[in-house]
Amino acid sequence: MVSSCHVHAAQCKLLFKDCGSKEGTLNTAMFNGTCSQGHAILKQGTVASIDFNFQTKKSESSLKSKVAGKIGELPFVPFPLGNPDACKDSGLTCPVAPNTNVNYTPVLAVLKAYPKVNVIVRWELQNADGDDVFCALIPASIVS
Repeated sequence: MVSSCHVHAAQCKLLFKDCGSKEGTLNTAMFNGTCSQGHAILKQGTVASIDFNFQTKKSESSLKSKVAGKIGELPFVPFPLGNPDACKDSGLTCPVAPNTNVNYTPVLAVLKAYPKVNVIVRWELQNADGDDVFCALIPASIVS
């Protein structure tokens, strides 16, 4: 089910491809903005959030996000996150119990300086050992 949302509190389900989740499973990714056929529409000068529903294979006391974007055939370029600590101010309480569905809702500033392009976002949630609890490739478009 893919839907478009134009209401403030609405969310739309994002399409994503697993890119190497080792220590957990990403169940769903719900975007707080507009989607087009499962792609996130990121508006310049706004703050976007994604509600990731996932589970870990083992108890995790520390989780950090790493985000990067890829345009065309260029390599992935890191996106700065204001708060990469998933256990702080993003709806997630650590330690995370294994085999339990939990939600993580980080925010990402979409700077006006970002070019208007189609981009593949790689979102990795890593444990204290640097292993991916989940890794997701999410198609997105940056618009004005």
